[in-house]
Amino acid sequence: MHLMCVQALLENMRRLAGVSNVSEDLRNVLRQPPVVTVMPQKALLQQLKQQLYDIAFCAIQVDLDLSNFVDFSLPYATAGYQGVVIKQDSPIDGMTVLQQAFGTSNAWALFSLLLLVILSIIFAHLIWIVERKDNPNINKYYGPGVFDSWWLGIVTAMTVGYGDKVPVTVQGKILTIAWMFAGTYCVGMFGAAVTSTFVNSQNLSYLPPADKLLQIQKVTDLDGYRLGTSSVIAKHFLEQQLLNSTVLVYENVTNLLSALVNQTIDVAVDETWTVRWLLQNDPTFKDNNLIQVGDVFEHRPRVIAIGRPGYDVDKVYHLVQVAQSDLMYGTGELNYKLLLEKWLKASVKTTPSTYIDRFDKALMRWCIIYMIGLGIFMVLWGLFVIWHYWNEIKQSRIRFGLLRSMGLGLKFRCLLR
Repeated sequence: MHLMCVQALLENMRRLAGVSNVSEDLRNVLRQPPVVTVMPQKALLQQLKQQLYDIAFCAIQVDLDLSNFVDFSLPYATAGYQGVVIKQDSPIDGMTVLQQAFGTSNAWALFSLLLLVILSIIFAHLIWIVERKDNPNINKYYGPGVFDSWWLGIVTAMTVGYGDKVPVTVQGKILTIAWMFAGTYCVGMFGAAVTSTFVNSQNLSYLPPADKLLQIQKVTDLDGYRLGTSSVIAKHFLEQQLLNSTVLVYENVTNLLSALVNQTIDVAVDETWTVRWLLQNDPTFKDNNLIQVGDVFEHRPRVIAIGRPGYDVDKVYHLVQVAQSDLMYGTGELNYKLLLEKWLKASVKTTPSTYIDRFDKALMRWCIIYMIGLGIFMVLWGLFVIWHYWNEIKQSRIRFGLLRSMGLGLKFRCLLR
């Protein structure tokens, strides 16, 4: 629990103790400056069990086993579990851009292309049979004639229609009409397959492994990864999801995050606020590119654990309950909300850049590089053309100079040529 919240709650307890029917020993305890010790939650609960500490001001999750030696306050917040991964942006080079543009292999695209070729060859033979005698644009011999007919079929299917070869017989025109429908269908199927591949290339299944981790949103997205947690409750919850994953339990959150840094596990799953605080305040993990991903799941209320010392057990419990109620819902409500906001919401979860966003930036960068390369090629090509025709250009300039010096016009220039 945030230290300022603890101080506000203790101040309420002192004030209430002055007007409540509590023992003098308890009043004396509350008058003294409290000794606040920061330690891991598991160690603190063990200290409560041994009656070495009185109150655990931390986000305790209600557990029947704990109720054997502590009492619980009113819930003051809710928290759940969230995944943590290492942010590793995979490089995007020019070859990656080209591969993404053309996509992966697509069975439907290959099938439609093969179907188009097979049907166009059949069409070419039929057209050659009916057109070879009457069509001057179709060679009467088999080899070149079938090729001429195949060219007619391809430009028709592609809806280009150059017009250099057209059917002239009635039978040929009827065959061509039928081929228009069949060819357009094949080309349309091919285009749809290519479009589908391009659209699916934006899907998570096409992402590099390092970027797939950053796209984890739901618990089911954890399937297949090596998982780790410091919470037995989180382990049981993950095992109940029937994920095809191994779940390792670590002694504390620090060990858990260290295992993630060492890549012993792929995803660390633990209490969201504790992990977020460590990621932003612990120098061990601040610079390791660890980032929280996905939704928070398995929300549970968080409470204060109140030990059972040898004096005034019921009075302590009652005093905490009343002081907390007053802080949360009474005179201190506004201040409590501000403190809770500062504690739990001071650091908003950062959203990692997605692979699609980085790919779009890389695509624009490589488009500029390709345009510069094309421009350089065009300049070199132009210089090569000038060099290749340099003698002709020089002779032309000499002729033009002679004609101009002699005062002769365009007609004589054309005669010289």
